[in-house]
Order: sequence, then structure tokens, then C-alpha cells
Amino acid sequence: MKPILILAFVLVCTLGEANAQNYDKLFITVKLDQDANPSIYGTIINQAQEPVADADVYITTEFGTANTKSNLDGVFAYDLPNPPTGDKFNVSVKAQKEGFVTGNTNTSFFVTGKPEAQSHRLGATYKVATADKIKEDPIALKILQNIEENKQQEAKRLQRLQEISERQKFLDEQRAIANQNLLNDLGMWFVQFDPFNPRNVFSSFASQMDETVQTIYWAQFNFTEAKTKEGLAALQVVLDSGGIPQEARKAFYEKAATPRDELLKVNNEFNVNYANGTKKPN
Repeated sequence: MKPILILAFVLVCTLGEANAQNYDKLFITVKLDQDANPSIYGTIINQAQEPVADADVYITTEFGTANTKSNLDGVFAYDLPNPPTGDKFNVSVKAQKEGFVTGNTNTSFFVTGKPEAQSHRLGATYKVATADKIKEDPIALKILQNIEENKQQEAKRLQRLQEISERQKFLDEQRAIANQNLLNDLGMWFVQFDPFNPRNVFSSFASQMDETVQTIYWAQFNFTEAKTKEGLAALQVVLDSGGIPQEARKAFYEKAATPRDELLKVNNEFNVNYANGTKKPN
């Protein structure tokens, strides 16, 4: 006959510690698993019924004392070196963490028969219930419900973060594709219309002008071409930094445009330098 599995639910808080009113309390849930790999496991929670992670947990049985820690869900576990012996298996658990009042519990598990209804110890109060009685305990039931709700909320939060991450990744990929398509289109345009690019077309135009004015025409063209290159460089910077095409075009216009005052000044200098004009006062 397979031994009957009895679960003990214990809520304990050590009293009488110095300045205890300034600290949160630790509550301990302890269970015994007597399946193929017998073990002691349970949870550590605070007064708000929230899991307490990274708490030092000391488990004392007839096999000695073992030390472990609670995980992010407040769960701890200890594999027994051998199956429990006898009809009564005593277990003591102590939980400690800085900023909390130390929690202690000392309870017994019965392989056969029924456990004691309650046990008392100086400075601590213990509440022991079988698995069949847990649902009848409103505090125990509330703790279990809160733990389950916290797990569901955490799962929803992680799922939402994953969705946001995937959406952002998709948007980044689409932006990169659009920017690359824009660059490809510009490159194809330059190759396709190279015979008709501004310099080649202007060269044909300037060659028909009188040689005495070709120099000033070329000076004006070179100035305009330089401004255009500045605009294209600004456009590329925006695209490389993850900007959208509309922002890139705006950067191009701002750099390539020539204010009227600057244009008049430049033309005046060209006339003086290349056409023997007279410098006009600013």
C-alpha cells in the first residue's frame, strides 16, 4: 500500500525580535513529497502575501540541516537523501532575509494516521492543516489565490513585453527596407541619367557661351553642386541614424537651399573674381 501523502501548511512569524515592528514578516508554507524522489518544499511570502525571493532557508530533519534559497516565486525545495522513516516525520524550517523578521516552523508529517490539529511553541504560533483542510482555511486559500493571480499577471506582462519587442523589431526592419529602397532608387536614377546629369548638361551649355564668361558660369555651377552635395550628405546622415524618408528630405532641403542674401554675396564675389566686376558694398 502506497503511503498517504500529507501536506502541511504553516504560517509562522517569530515574535519578540528587537524592533520587529519596523520589519515585514516572513510566512512559511511547508510540504512533504513522498513520491519517487522524496523532498521538502514550500514558499516564503510577506505580509502582503507576495513571494519573497532570495531568502535563506534552513531545513532540519532527521537527516541533518540543509541550506537553500527561495527563487523568484518564493519557492524553495530540498531533496531528502532517503525516504522518511517511521510514521511521524519531523521537519523544522527557518527563513531569513535582511529587512524581515525571521520565520520559523516546526511541524510533523504523518505517513499514516492524522496529524495533530495544532502545535504551540513559545514565541511563535503554528497553524497546521492537511491538504483536505486547506480549502476550508480562508487565509490559506487567499494566499494560494494571490500567488496564482501574481503568476498570471506576470505571464501577461511578459507576453505584452514580447509583443512590443516584436512590433518594434518589425517596424525597424520595415524602416530599414524603405531607406534602402530609397537609396537604390537614387543610385539607379544617377546611373540611368548620367549622360543627362547636371554637370554634363551644363558643360554642353557652357561650351556655347563666350569664353570670357564661361569661368563665372562654372563658378556658379560649382557652388550649386557643392550645396547639393551638402544636402545629400545631410540626407544620408538622417537615414543612417534611423530617420524616416520625410526627415531625410527635410535635412536635404535645409542644407542645399541658398538664402537670398548669401546668393547675392556669392554672385558679387564671382563677378569680381572672374569677370573683372567691381565689389559691391555689403
